[in-house]
Amino acid sequence: MRFNYKPVIFIASLFVVSFFITSCNSDSQGKRKDVFPLEEKVAVPKRTAFPRIEPYGDTLKTVTIDKLLNVNVNAQANTQIQKSKDSQWLTVEYPRYNAVIYCTLTPASTQGEISKILKNRLERINLNAGGYNTTIKDIPNSNGIDATLYTTKESRTTPLQFVALASNCVFSGSVFFNNVSENAPLDSLAPMVDVMRRDVTELLSTLSYVK
Repeated sequence: MRFNYKPVIFIASLFVVSFFITSCNSDSQGKRKDVFPLEEKVAVPKRTAFPRIEPYGDTLKTVTIDKLLNVNVNAQANTQIQKSKDSQWLTVEYPRYNAVIYCTLTPASTQGEISKILKNRLERINLNAGGYNTTIKDIPNSNGIDATLYTTKESRTTPLQFVALASNCVFSGSVFFNNVSENAPLDSLAPMVDVMRRDVTELLSTLSYVK
């Protein structure tokens, strides 16, 4: 009768493997050591938590400028109108956000005047963008006013700018954040920029002529 060596070989193999693992798990002094050391742990920085700022409400109030345009702004924001020889300025302040919407209305009686004013405003928008990429979005307005919103995400001071062309004037402006460091994390400003974009979009879409 032939002897079956397979069970013996299998058991012997298990003994050798067990002895090898035990030997590798111990150093020369008999102390246990890892055969397969864990990979070095890499520290992952935690996301920075920024303080939550209470948002303004959705209620609007209407401000009339120079008997030419009606401008709807946030009812909880502070507003002020100033006049000069050629233009009028509307300032809309958001103290909680440390932000201001600066608006300028310049009357124009001809298409040539409108084009000249528009060229000046576009040059200002380009300067305020500081060389960063800027997206351009047309804002629908049912009152016959052409409105455009310019967004510069990398700008920490003037991320939002706009121009609206009416038949009797040019209305333009920007959102300005006060006391913002040039190294401030963009994530910390993003929630406020989003809220301000909502209000500026509402302002542009509801611009209307004074009847």
